[in-house]
Amino acid sequence: LYWAERSHTGYGSVLHSLDLNTERHTQRTVLARPVPIVKLQVHPLNSMLYWVEERLHGIGSLMKGQTDGSGIRPFFPTSLTISRWTRNACNCPQDPDVGAAIAIDQSTPAGPQLLYVDAWTHHIVAADMDGCSCTMLVDTSTVPASGLPPTSMTVDHRLVYWSNATEGRIYSLTKDPSLVSNELTAINATGVRNIAALGSHLQPYPDAHCLTPKLTPEPAQLVNRTDHSITLQLPEPERDRDCGNVSVATVQFTVYYGSVSASPSCLEDLSYCSKVESFDQLVKVEGLQELTDYTFFLTFSNHYSELRGEDEVVSQPVTYRTFAAELSPPQNVSVVPLSPTVLRLMWSPSTTEFVSYQVFWRREGIVEWKNLQNEDLEKLRAGGEKLLLWADMTDLSPGQEYVLWVRAKTDYNDQVSDSVEITATTYPDPQPISLVSATANTLNVSWAKFKNQSYVLAEMESFTMRSQNWIPVPLVFSSDTFDFFMMEHLIPKTQYSFRMKIVFTSLSLPYIWPSDYRFTFETLGDRPTRPGIPVLHQLRGNINQVVWDEPVRENGAKVNLYWLEGRTDEGVREKREANLSSAVDHLDWALYYNGSKPFWIMAELSSYTRYQFRVRARNVYGWSEFSEPSEW
Repeated sequence: LYWAERSHTGYGSVLHSLDLNTERHTQRTVLARPVPIVKLQVHPLNSMLYWVEERLHGIGSLMKGQTDGSGIRPFFPTSLTISRWTRNACNCPQDPDVGAAIAIDQSTPAGPQLLYVDAWTHHIVAADMDGCSCTMLVDTSTVPASGLPPTSMTVDHRLVYWSNATEGRIYSLTKDPSLVSNELTAINATGVRNIAALGSHLQPYPDAHCLTPKLTPEPAQLVNRTDHSITLQLPEPERDRDCGNVSVATVQFTVYYGSVSASPSCLEDLSYCSKVESFDQLVKVEGLQELTDYTFFLTFSNHYSELRGEDEVVSQPVTYRTFAAELSPPQNVSVVPLSPTVLRLMWSPSTTEFVSYQVFWRREGIVEWKNLQNEDLEKLRAGGEKLLLWADMTDLSPGQEYVLWVRAKTDYNDQVSDSVEITATTYPDPQPISLVSATANTLNVSWAKFKNQSYVLAEMESFTMRSQNWIPVPLVFSSDTFDFFMMEHLIPKTQYSFRMKIVFTSLSLPYIWPSDYRFTFETLGDRPTRPGIPVLHQLRGNINQVVWDEPVRENGAKVNLYWLEGRTDEGVREKREANLSSAVDHLDWALYYNGSKPFWIMAELSSYTRYQFRVRARNVYGWSEFSEPSEW
């Protein structure tokens, strides 16, 4: 049952529905509109509502929406469209002003129509349900304006009926436009407010299978549970595709349930089950026992399925468990130090489901905590037969004693239960790293081992700005108290930082210490690398220049001097090539240039003499090796 009434604000209307199938006859608000609703029609074959909203006295707009209050929109399209059936251009007016009376003509099931009254001409017009194709049924230019505009209107297979509350008469006219001027009839009927054509032939029924609910394969979903109740969200009944949007009579849901451990079991026979019947899809099953598994079955029925005597179809079972009446505290609490800054707290979970946890730790009266979300608990499950949950307390202080405990909290009634408190101490920080010796190419460093603390692995790593990576440092010797590490093939006068990477237990991640660069040592300076091979260039005429590349590495000090030597091949040019090399090797080198520039200009170079040069560089740490000699 649907009706509209004036809003409590005094303006506008509220549309309500009442389900007469249910025992409680609960009223439901379908929709609210800011203007008065003066006429309402329901079309069950497509689950639609049609109504007139009065803007001015006797002038309104025709609206439509679904029976659940959604999809509210004007009945007539806002632009010209094409009829889905005829593909002819639409001829209905766009957003016409209508009178207060409307009616639905269902006498032709395949083509229902909506009758409305033009507010200005008082014509009665029939429109298809898309507001596209319109046909005039009563033309006031050819029919006496008896009772027009009407206050009520209805229709059957042959006639259109209308009345006007001020006249006390009911008029009828054939729907055939060709006979519109000949068949107007009227009867006296005082006090009439509304008229309706009745008869089973005027209310077409869809196919029988469209009137009965169809069991869905989806199970009932758990919404909430306590120690004595379980609330279920029941699925929406399915319908066949050929049923379209036909309204289905109110569905009664029957929930069968029973304890899984009961004997005989509800799983064996529905007669052993308890049941709850409801017209609502949200069902609360009460009177249950705590921490008990219950099986639930579901059936659908309504007025038409009972009339047809259909067999009851039962859904697949689904099992849910009630909670405990009292929340048990976490048990078997233990703690494992993992590093100087991390403690791992482990416990056996509460027997109650849907419990969240908080872990607490206290030091010197200061309490901190961490919330653990339910979705994180699966990640915390340890392997093996014994189920344990765990959480890591991080960013703690090294070598400090902490008091720790776990709090369990139910998600459904906010019960809390704390475990026993347990005490643990974090590992101390490692001992410092010390420089034992340094050369230009090596660093020998040591690390003092823990005195009373075991660990699985201790490695040293080194970092330099040149490489930008931490690399392992080889362990060369280990005593009871120290580990010695040696880095070789280093760059002179370069800083290297060191840190320890320690694994304290098999459960621990590597602990990196320190997090800064406090242990940084430098290699000693060294003489430069040898310069590049000298090259002879002719500048002009008899003026030549010998140039060479500076050392690739100065090794900690600037080059302040170059030493260029040379030799000639005079007297051996004519010798055979096999003897030439032997002779040249014994020629003495002579100093040609001693200065700070990486070049030397020479004049009066003999064109009959071949020259060979070599050069070395010096810084405060000494002379480099000579370069490779130049070619003759």
